[in-house]
Amino acid sequence: MIPEKKRYAMKQKKIFAGIASMLAFSCLAADLPALIGHYDLNEGSGSVVHNRQGRAGHGKFRGPVAWAPTLQGSGILLDGATNSVFCGPMPEMDETKGMTLLVWFKSTHPMGLRIIASAENPATGEGWRFGVDSNKLVSVLPRDTAGDDWSDGLWHLGALVILGNEAREYVDGKITRSMKLPKPVKLNAGATLAIGSLSGKDLGGFHGVIDDVKIYNAVLSAAEIGNEFKRLIKTPQNNPELEFRRNMIVKMLAPARRQADRLPGKLKQNYEKISSCLSAVPLAVRGTELRKSMRTLETLSAEAKVFRNELDKERLRRINRSADARQPLVWGATALDNIFNDQLLPDGDVSGKIRLDACRNEYEPGQFVISSLEYRGPVRIKLNPLVHESDPAARLTELSSYFVKEIYASQNTARFYRNPKSPLLRMAPATFPDLLSPDEKTMLEPGKSQPVWLTVRIPADAKAGIYRGKVEVQTMFGTLPLEVEMRVYNAVLPEVPVFRLGSWGSAQPLANLAGFTRLPDFKDPRYWELFEKILHNMKEHRAYNFGDPSLWEIRNRIRIVDDGKGGVEIDYSTFDRFPELLDKVYGKGNWRVMSADIPLDAPLYGRDGKVRYDPYGKTADLRKRYWNLDDPEFHAFAVKVLRNLVSHLKEKGWIGQFQFIYRDEPDPVMFANGKEVYKHLRKIAPELIYMNTLTHTGLIEQYPDVEIAVPGWTANEGMDAAIRKATAQGRRVIIYNNFSSYLDRSLLCTRTMGAICYNLGCEGFNQWSWAWAWDKKSNPYQDSFVDGYGPGEGFQIYFDPDTTEIISSMRWEQSREIAEDFDAFKLYEKLGGDARRYTERLAGDMVNFETDPRRFLEIRREFLAELEKRAAAQRIAK
Repeated sequence: MIPEKKRYAMKQKKIFAGIASMLAFSCLAADLPALIGHYDLNEGSGSVVHNRQGRAGHGKFRGPVAWAPTLQGSGILLDGATNSVFCGPMPEMDETKGMTLLVWFKSTHPMGLRIIASAENPATGEGWRFGVDSNKLVSVLPRDTAGDDWSDGLWHLGALVILGNEAREYVDGKITRSMKLPKPVKLNAGATLAIGSLSGKDLGGFHGVIDDVKIYNAVLSAAEIGNEFKRLIKTPQNNPELEFRRNMIVKMLAPARRQADRLPGKLKQNYEKISSCLSAVPLAVRGTELRKSMRTLETLSAEAKVFRNELDKERLRRINRSADARQPLVWGATALDNIFNDQLLPDGDVSGKIRLDACRNEYEPGQFVISSLEYRGPVRIKLNPLVHESDPAARLTELSSYFVKEIYASQNTARFYRNPKSPLLRMAPATFPDLLSPDEKTMLEPGKSQPVWLTVRIPADAKAGIYRGKVEVQTMFGTLPLEVEMRVYNAVLPEVPVFRLGSWGSAQPLANLAGFTRLPDFKDPRYWELFEKILHNMKEHRAYNFGDPSLWEIRNRIRIVDDGKGGVEIDYSTFDRFPELLDKVYGKGNWRVMSADIPLDAPLYGRDGKVRYDPYGKTADLRKRYWNLDDPEFHAFAVKVLRNLVSHLKEKGWIGQFQFIYRDEPDPVMFANGKEVYKHLRKIAPELIYMNTLTHTGLIEQYPDVEIAVPGWTANEGMDAAIRKATAQGRRVIIYNNFSSYLDRSLLCTRTMGAICYNLGCEGFNQWSWAWAWDKKSNPYQDSFVDGYGPGEGFQIYFDPDTTEIISSMRWEQSREIAEDFDAFKLYEKLGGDARRYTERLAGDMVNFETDPRRFLEIRREFLAELEKRAAAQRIAK
């Protein structure tokens, strides 16, 4: 809830913004021709946008209504697919006078066609459009492939001027292109005026915020357009990409800044040189100057990396004066730190211990680092039990350690993914720490560090309190101890998780890589051995939610036969092997399968083995198979199959464990068809659970009767609001995305998902790309950009197809923490507490979340202490 005082302030701000806008408009309008339309978009709420002057009609939202603050007042917030504003027919204009469009926009998605405004007849293609196509300007002129990038998250004033067959584009008051077209642009094209999409189409949706749209039946001069830009932008805007790169260098130099007066001569000179060059790099630039700044920052980043390594060596020399200089240094970090092998010391003080906090029945990760100044040789890790401080008999004995290895990525993830809240760790091409090697030893080189991942399992019956112990790093010259302190809180997480953590795909791609899944009907026993191994790994990581493409393939192979009695017989023998194995590993009723396909694409056979009914014939593309349940023959077929499916699942005890899906991520035609399909399905087989992967805000609101899986990469304020609304109505939502696998982002991109899901009311999180073929023999640093689903994505586990060995990652271990965090929040809620006191400080939603690892851990400790108090109070009450 917004406090009354803040709501009043927002209202006053909107009123003053409206007055300012009216005054500014009156000044501008005094010397300019009458407007055809002026949509200042300062309503700030409601579904109607008003034309303040001219003959154009008022506008109305198509799809979800969403508003956002702007440079003055408010603007419309668009999700890129399902919402825009339609303003009715475009008024007739005097084509001899031409037209000018002025519009403020902030584009936050660099991919695809993103139309800002248009009045284009969809039947004839005549009229005009203005927008951004994969970061470049597009209008009646073709995409400006040689121009600047404009989807940078900054506010820009766009202008399109048309007179006959001449067209000019302006951005931020400056002309970008001027061109003559083969024929005049038809301004009176019988088109609808649209803001945020193509006219009359659910296509070309804008992703970002649009404000203050003006359309003139006249050609404005360059000076007039420039004055409009200067009216709101008084100082140049820094390019966010340059700011990110500059801030990464500043972070690398932070330890030097704190001890600048104590740096030795050469280090001090290098620091001053890099700092001076860095402060001179212009950030508010575009075009050639932008590319020049990029190159300068790349050079400074490389210099800063070398400088930081030399600085850390100097710091190590100081520390080693009181120790054996031949030995490396061992220091404590946290499991949320991304430690690169060229980082010898932390930014702040060096810690001689690891501190861990956990509930009972939980795994807790930590991390420590071995940094070498001169040591070259093997290192091994010896783990010792952690002993309770007041009861020597109480011990934690299940400890494991892994050497963290780096994985190469040739490119960074696209900058719109959760930025600016998740700035890049390092510019690609680079290697990034992720893979957890189970090797017994590793080689350490001078001037390098070796992070080590530590995991402690706390049994459900562990004694609460403080445990202490040591891990030992063994080198050629002796043993280096590091203290471990763990506090176990007296609260027990459930054995079967409440949180539904899972993945899209696991066994099938790995079996393909191992080369033993091509036999028909999954008859190769090695496939099932691998599948069981994968399930045990997922269960160990509290991943009880399962979605595997194998189940999609079964739908195409399932055999349905007319039983001659008005029903059908279905061969479930292959299908049943999957849930039977899930029962074996997870226990009856503990797992859930997402996106199980409904078998209505398979042909119906007669008793003679011949096809009796095939609604789709040779149509191989499932996305083009639109079900028409109003067709009597297909409806009768669907009734027989679905009733048989319900009967079978009830008999096996699996009726509530599958979420059935019509089509994955429906396109516009399938989306419209799907709404009707689900209505029919719920009437025919109400016992089944139905879900759909709904990729945009509007789909969530327009599919009211299904459970939802929402991709988080479309995250914006509108999406978050739609999810909150859906869960408040009792709908079940799971978020799926790849945030948790981005190698070039902070581990908090993974860890915060537990708090985010809790705040949004979601019940689970599904990681999209789970498994990666890792050929550690011939290519241990293969490119995750090439091998991933998208730019810079890693995977949750690494797989050796020769041995079928599954290797974990820092992100997969943190994914288990997501589930444990969420279950702890739910336990606190069950004990009568308001977990949002803590979760909203950790992560408001997919756009706003905590970015400081130490702050995150401090809030978590505070929460665990309160959870322990509530659990104790309940025990006393009982």
